[in-house]
Amino acid sequence: MRFRPKVKFLILVLTITISGCGNSIATSGEAGISPPNKFNIGIIQIAEDQNLNAARKGFMDMLQASGYIQGQNLIIDYRNARNNQDTLQSIAQEFASKRYDLILALATPSAVAIARETTDIPILFTAVSDPIAVRLVKHLDQPQTNVTGTTDMNPIQQQFSLIKKLVPGAKCIGIIYNDQEAISQSQLNKALETAKVLNLSLVEATVGTGSEVPQAVNSLTGRVDVIYVPNDETVISAAPALAQAANQNKIPLFAGQKSFVNAGGLASISIDYERLGWQTGQMAIKILQGSCPETMAVENPQEFEIIINKSTARLLNIAIPDTLMPTLK
Repeated sequence: MRFRPKVKFLILVLTITISGCGNSIATSGEAGISPPNKFNIGIIQIAEDQNLNAARKGFMDMLQASGYIQGQNLIIDYRNARNNQDTLQSIAQEFASKRYDLILALATPSAVAIARETTDIPILFTAVSDPIAVRLVKHLDQPQTNVTGTTDMNPIQQQFSLIKKLVPGAKCIGIIYNDQEAISQSQLNKALETAKVLNLSLVEATVGTGSEVPQAVNSLTGRVDVIYVPNDETVISAAPALAQAANQNKIPLFAGQKSFVNAGGLASISIDYERLGWQTGQMAIKILQGSCPETMAVENPQEFEIIINKSTARLLNIAIPDTLMPTLK
């Protein structure tokens, strides 16, 4: 996968952009042929979330661009569980009983819930960090289940390289995560491996709830040079409190989500979720044409954004080097 970042300086400052098996139908788009059949797709989303909404939009835009028009040859049943596990389970059970042509699951909880209910209906996921850890697929290149999709696993090596560029003297990285989440543990393992390669040390601070995040920052103060936050739902929910605590303690905050930068964190290499949804839509077209999820490799993101909060950089007296982008390959 080629790393193709875009750079954005946020917070009202400066913005710089760098660049089911057996169906057989034709699609529009470049071929100019409209799909002749009507398809039913269920979309299940765990909660109202900016990134998930963007991914869903990208997915729908791709379908429309390929000739699948809602209300004409496409029926969409969209449900949002509003972060309620009982509601999520109920939606998954209903979707499994309706025998859709395809189900899109947005985020890990949605994908896990629907995968438990059906092994027959093709399932696509997006915004799932580690599909193997949650047993959605057996292998990334050959899922061997009725499930495949796109991951939002963050490029940790590039994140740490960004840390070295913005804070050249950084030797010790603090990482805050929920140790009860399998996906967060998986990201921690990748962070430990990357830190070893880059000759960095890692100090862990675990939390069980979002309210514990400021205390975790305080526990790292004086022990680390920067803080890095992976895509951990518990910590993401406390992004404003985390950014505020990090800035008060003069610790540069790097994260896998741009929401932290919007909240006052220093920088992130984040995923373009609308583009990720578009990419997932391309996989949906293949399934509706007859491809089987069992043999469709899980895909990594193709687009990333480097986002730097210039106000926070000034607060922490951090200079943004002109040579930042060319060094990130």
